[in-house]
Amino acid sequence: MELPVEIGDLITLQYHNMSWTGIKYLPTELKNLKILRCLRLDGMFSLERLPSQMVSSLSSLQLFSMQYLLFTSKVDGIMLLKELEQLEHINDISITLRGGVLPAQILFNSHKLQRSTVWLQLND
Repeated sequence: MELPVEIGDLITLQYHNMSWTGIKYLPTELKNLKILRCLRLDGMFSLERLPSQMVSSLSSLQLFSMQYLLFTSKVDGIMLLKELEQLEHINDISITLRGGVLPAQILFNSHKLQRSTVWLQLND
């Protein structure tokens, strides 16, 4: 299952919940959602990866939730943390990370990520 690329045309969209869907790929057009404030991707077990720089492009994002989802690489989790850290308005992060110590170090070394994280699960 794929999300249509036309999702990027919904430029006034502020809340998007794709949790528990069978979506495998997210279109890069999601980057166009500049006033999106809430993005929920919980339990999307079919999702293979997030488009590069998608999260950091969502400049109004306040809530990001990606619980119970493990990417195949700890590198993906590290990149996601770096993108979240770039967001000016983020204040509610719920996330599952894998890869042990390195993602945890990035998270705990960032005051913004510490302050914004409300739910965290670390897996190896």
